[in-house]
Amino acid sequence: VLDRLRNGAIMNTATGQAHIAAMDSGGTAVQMAAFGSYLAEQGYLPASVALYSEATRIAPDNPTLWLNLGATQMRLGHISDASQSFQKAIRLDPNNATAHYNLGAVYARTDYDKAIKEFTTALMLDPDLGDPSINPQAANNDLLVPVKLMLYQAREGSVALPLVPVEGEQDNR
Repeated sequence: VLDRLRNGAIMNTATGQAHIAAMDSGGTAVQMAAFGSYLAEQGYLPASVALYSEATRIAPDNPTLWLNLGATQMRLGHISDASQSFQKAIRLDPNNATAHYNLGAVYARTDYDKAIKEFTTALMLDPDLGDPSINPQAANNDLLVPVKLMLYQAREGSVALPLVPVEGEQDNR
């Protein structure tokens, strides 16, 4: 992979050259991940997966590496591999809201109940993942609507809206 990158357009940038130099001097798992992220941003998804795979081999207990490997695998359409990577990230860090959200996105393709469960866990851990201004994918995620309603009902005890102030009512609290 690195040999192909050395001869590619990626070497026309200072950032690409710096990443290749880091790999040539040994490359830690974190450096591989940084290069993998850069490659994914540039559209070099197969190379990104290769670097993240190697990074997870070197540092198998790092949940973020597994999360990013899964995200890149998903972008490539390698859904089964992505599912395994997200599950590994969750085993390493059960409170990783992003891993639960992404696993929910995998399950949304085939298993509604599992998807709802993962999205619920994700939003319980990080409610901001349901906010499209923070997570743009939330705007297109139809399964978040029932999850948000279930969480609202659990919190408020009902799906009804809270009391509305009566016009002229004074705050006597």
